[in-house]
Amino acid sequence: MKATPFALEQSCPEKKFSFHGLKDGDPIKIKGENDPNDRFQIYSVTRRDGGQPWDIFSELVGVVVFVNSEKHVYNIIIKRDVESFIHIDKVKGELREGSFVEVAISQYHSEQGKKYRIISIKPTAKKPDSEIYKEFSDIVTIPDNMEVGFTSNDIFIPSHIVRSERLTDGDCIAGDAVLSYNKKKSKWGWKAISVKKTSSENKIKSKRKLDYDDEYEDKNYDDNFIRLLKTPEQWLAYIQEQEQEFRGDGVLAEVSEDLKTPEFFLEAVRQCPLALMHVPQELITQEICLEAVRQLGHALMYVPNELKTQELCLAAIGECGLALEDVPNALKTPELCLAAVRQWGQALGHTPEDLITPELCLAAVKSDGSALEYVPEELLTLELCRAAVQQNSNARQFIPDALKNLLVP
Repeated sequence: MKATPFALEQSCPEKKFSFHGLKDGDPIKIKGENDPNDRFQIYSVTRRDGGQPWDIFSELVGVVVFVNSEKHVYNIIIKRDVESFIHIDKVKGELREGSFVEVAISQYHSEQGKKYRIISIKPTAKKPDSEIYKEFSDIVTIPDNMEVGFTSNDIFIPSHIVRSERLTDGDCIAGDAVLSYNKKKSKWGWKAISVKKTSSENKIKSKRKLDYDDEYEDKNYDDNFIRLLKTPEQWLAYIQEQEQEFRGDGVLAEVSEDLKTPEFFLEAVRQCPLALMHVPQELITQEICLEAVRQLGHALMYVPNELKTQELCLAAIGECGLALEDVPNALKTPELCLAAVRQWGQALGHTPEDLITPELCLAAVKSDGSALEYVPEELLTLELCRAAVQQNSNARQFIPDALKNLLVP
């Protein structure tokens, strides 16, 4: 629905109204109101004359802040408090950290509050708003025996940039930075996404001390910074400081035994859901797993099978439909699979054959036309192929010649 500042998503049972002849993006007019529980109830849906496809969306400029090659997703920030993910396969061309993109987004509500979905995306030469992106030049400070850096105006330099650019303490640098939220400190800051050395002759040596705890504020760092982390608060601050870069890498194995409690690891997955992979088997709980998958559906792969339940799997699929891949077949139900393909059409490829129905296939290709690849041959129909191509023209490659010839070019 048209709203300010973002279009709002509303859902209703598919059988409640006639959507015959409509396709994704067609202009419609709806009537409805909020019920006593503040849920919007739709009373009628009709075609809106004079409208244009997708005309309620405004295109906004954002920036790619993280590329998750393992999960094949881009993380994009558009405004403060507004970011979203999109599967790499849905984007034409290759993007990298720092790429500028023009997006159309919608807002929806989940158990975790407001969420945003990218409806369309394309590269652009336009620069994002200065609220989320800035260019900088400064001197980098790299604390002893650490692989992260900081500038004098508190721009965080992640370890992969420090390594790739071979930065050392006092280097003069220039680069690009994006807005980033530090959950532990409950405040916004800046993170570099690209950096280059600008001078090696005017190198200035400096030292910055981190305030993980007042106890260390006036002390030099040990040979191994990890050994300085003594309290749960320091460890959690460290995990948060690494933000999306943190993947565990076995570092949680260095946590002292007296700190390893279910409560500590619950906070750890709140900071970084992938920390779930390093929770000791004897300490992992249903609550820890649920917290992880609500933030990152793919974290389901690190949940022991004996802790996987319908509720847990549904929470994971609500965040990412492709989490269906890690749902045991015994827990896959028609309802679960339908929820998965509606969220991410390609989840059809992880649906047991005996649960694949024409209705499920239609829902999948309406979500992602390329899901047509996973439709059994006996369920391929002209209507299904047409729906797939309308959603994604690349789906044509999965249509048999006999049906392809019947499609209107």
